Amino acid sequence: MFSDPQSITLNSVPKTLNRTKIGDENATYRTADADLALRVSHQTSKGRARRMVRVDHTIVAADPITAVNQQVKAGIYVVFDLPSNLSYSNADALLLWNGFVNFLITDTSAAVSKLLAGES
Repeated sequence: MFSDPQSITLNSVPKTLNRTKIGDENATYRTADADLALRVSHQTSKGRARRMVRVDHTIVAADPITAVNQQVKAGIYVVFDLPSNLSYSNADALLLWNGFVNFLITDTSAAVSKLLAGES
């Protein structure tokens, strides 16, 4: 189980997320104002184990056409999709993760910037 509370830093500002929900295979953490949520969950089926962590962020932004403020939400998540029989070890998954993260953050997150711009 993850510790309570968790912390996520956005724009150099650390945000504290307290555990607000816990289940057998999942937990949710939120900031006091509920603008940031962290969800962790695990599912096993058909010989696969799926381990997910997700962050959702809610802001108030002006509609670009009407200029009316509205609440909008964005999310990002990572899913590890692994054989559930442990033939692919946690150490192997961690090596894969480290390579994936290095790809994303190399050259000042150039790959993520390209992804957000719709490049493939």
